[in-house]
Amino acid sequence: MKLQKNKKAQAAMEFLMTYGWAILIVLVAVAALAYFGVIDQSKRIPEICLFEPGLDCIETAVVDASADSVTFMLINNRGSTITIKALTDDVNDECDSPTMMGCTGTSCTPQNTPFTAVNNAKIRFVVTCGGTDIVPGRFKLNPIIVYSTSASLDLNRTAPGQIVARVS
Repeated sequence: MKLQKNKKAQAAMEFLMTYGWAILIVLVAVAALAYFGVIDQSKRIPEICLFEPGLDCIETAVVDASADSVTFMLINNRGSTITIKALTDDVNDECDSPTMMGCTGTSCTPQNTPFTAVNNAKIRFVVTCGGTDIVPGRFKLNPIIVYSTSASLDLNRTAPGQIVARVS
């Protein structure tokens, strides 16, 4: 009877080892496909453009790797005219020493701050990442807009944002 228990244990062990090797081979094959670029994960990166309510993203950001710049559009839905006083960024993003400019209107040339945006105006921001080489894949930017409303010109408000885009 003891001999029969050992044979069952051996059969179970051989069964598990066979499946274990099969799973290991599949994992190695998937890793090799990902390493050599057959499985491209950059196409699965969600594009995000988020700001506080009232400063709404119109579309996702456009990243120009050759110019090391990011362009994004917001619309002023605050209900009043706002004055954009400054544009900065969070240090935890992928843009070193950014230069940020913005403008409003249909054919606007980005300018330094401050500038005003009436209610429902589209605002275009161009962020140039000085010294940063934007590489293909995922790009993250955390811009911070400092603004004031027409009702309280002396009270500065901040609107932190988050932009995640794909770079091809």
